[in-house]
Amino acid sequence: MRYVTALLSLFAGDLAWAADCNCQKVVGSCMGSIEFVKAYGSKPSFGADLIVHSSEKACSKVEFFVGSTPYQTILANKNSEPESVFGTSPIAAKSVTFQSCKVCASTTGGSNVQSGGSTVAEPPSHNLTGRWSSNQVCSYGSGTSEFDVKHDQATGRITGKLSNATIDSGSIQGNIVHISASNWLGNRVTMDGQVTGPNTLSGTYTQTKASGTCTWDATKL
Repeated sequence: MRYVTALLSLFAGDLAWAADCNCQKVVGSCMGSIEFVKAYGSKPSFGADLIVHSSEKACSKVEFFVGSTPYQTILANKNSEPESVFGTSPIAAKSVTFQSCKVCASTTGGSNVQSGGSTVAEPPSHNLTGRWSSNQVCSYGSGTSEFDVKHDQATGRITGKLSNATIDSGSIQGNIVHISASNWLGNRVTMDGQVTGPNTLSGTYTQTKASGTCTWDATKL
C-alpha cells in the first residue's frame, strides 16, 4: 500500500512538472520541512495527514520518507502543500523523515536564477538555537514555560523540546517560524509565529487537548 501511494505521489509530481516546473533540471537547493498533522485509521489500513513546506516560492521538489518508503512533492508557485500518506501499519510523526528540498527550473518564463548564474536562495536570517522563555495566553488561562531548540542553519530545520513536548517538525523560512510538537499524553501543539527581534519571537498556537487559539511570545535566554 505504501509503495502504491509513493507511485501516486510521483505521478502527481509529474503533472505539476508538466504544468509549471521542470524538476528534471535542478538549479539549486532550498529549505524544507514536513509537518505531521494527524494520524488515523485501523487495521488493515492506516493514514496520516502532512503538510510539506518549502522556502522556494516558484518551483521546488521536497523529498521525504515515511518509514522506508520515499515520497516527493513538487510545489509550483506555493510554499506549502497538504499531503496524505497511507500504509498497513500505524504512521507516527517519528516515521516521517525530511530528506531534501531542491529548486526546480520554471517552465512559465520566470526564473529562479540570477543573471550571474547563481541560484537565488533564501538564507537563514536568524539562529534560534538555545533556550527560550515563553509566555502563553489562552481563553482558559495563561502560563509560562521554557523550551530548548536546535536550529540547523543549512536546512532551516528546528528540533528540540517545548516544555513537556518533543518537536516533531519545525522550520524557519525568512522570519516565519512553524513548529509542530507532541507529548506522551497524545496532545499535539501547532505553533505559528515570527521573529520580532534579535532574540524575540511571537505568534499563535493550537493544541488538540483544548479548543481555541492561544497567543505566545518568547525571549532567548
